[in-house]
Amino acid sequence: MEKWPNEPDTWNLSHARRTIQNLEMPVNSFSDKIMSRLDEQRRGNNKSKLMKKVFFVTSAAAIMGVGIIGSALVSPAMAEALKGIPLVNSVVKLAEDLTGKTYTFNQAEPWSMGEDSGMVYKAEGTEYSQIMLNSNGEAKDILMNVKWSDLKDSYKKEMEAALQQLFPGQNTQVDTVGISVQYGLPADYPIKSGAVYLNTRVHNTFIELENGKLHRVVRSLANEEVDQAALKAAESIFAGDGLEGLRKGPLDNPSLVSQDGKEVYQLHFAASDKFPVGVVVEQGTNRIVKVVAGDLQDKVDEIPKVADKINGYSEAELLKNAMVQAKQLLKIDLEGYKATKDPKMMSVVYFTKNGAPTVVGLHNAKGQFYHLGFEEYDRIF
Repeated sequence: MEKWPNEPDTWNLSHARRTIQNLEMPVNSFSDKIMSRLDEQRRGNNKSKLMKKVFFVTSAAAIMGVGIIGSALVSPAMAEALKGIPLVNSVVKLAEDLTGKTYTFNQAEPWSMGEDSGMVYKAEGTEYSQIMLNSNGEAKDILMNVKWSDLKDSYKKEMEAALQQLFPGQNTQVDTVGISVQYGLPADYPIKSGAVYLNTRVHNTFIELENGKLHRVVRSLANEEVDQAALKAAESIFAGDGLEGLRKGPLDNPSLVSQDGKEVYQLHFAASDKFPVGVVVEQGTNRIVKVVAGDLQDKVDEIPKVADKINGYSEAELLKNAMVQAKQLLKIDLEGYKATKDPKMMSVVYFTKNGAPTVVGLHNAKGQFYHLGFEEYDRIF
């Protein structure tokens, strides 16, 4: 991704980033032009399985709420057909069930990504809202920002309990709460399909609830608040050739993240004008659990040209390459590990060994890994 910020104020971006964090693709690169080009190649050649992998990677951000892929990818005939589906009553009910309020919705806009398509609605009078339905009229994603005064009482109680847990004895005030429900997600995603997520920001702290329970806390830090031992561990990844000469830049916008009983520092260093090098360090042990170097990733619009090369590396070749980088980046020896390429996602490789933690990697057309992390952490941070 273009940066590893703390959870942003706009809920749809934060949740989308969390969903596709394992892909580490720049959010602002998902333009209609690129997606149309990929779609044309997917339809127009005999490499449909290969391009489906590319499409899965590049379409994730848009499907998960980064933005609407508007009518540029929808034929006029399909757009008219979609507009004819009587969905407004379903949308109104979805919003009412979620918020307890009745909203008026603007004219629907069609969206399409890969083989998926449907309509997206926005509730009038809301700071942000997006209700996406598929072509069958079934809910796909519901994302809304709701004023505290308009929030359902049950959600207020859940959020108040979480705030007291984090800020005991304080009368913490909240202006807006983000609500999100997403459907059709794989079972191994960090976001649960159909679960209700509530989020808000209090001063320098982002808070997320999952089905009423405190789930994720992200606290923005000043640089001097980062534990020096953790910082030193993170800086050690730049010693060697594992990052192809990327040099350590200034530390920028660090954070401390708690989720699922784990607590880590999320640090990124301005290694270039394009992408920082992101490092996740386990608090207390100072173990590096994930490294991402966006500068080493292939450009999104170049992926169709280099897809054969990316897919052509053998598992033995990828293991050999990863062994060198893993020693520098994760301080782990992959001797005795087995490499297995993901059959559904291009460039994704799993390194496994009995009794040892699984390592996940994403590589570029050079066979070089721009993303390495321990799976147990990689799924959530």
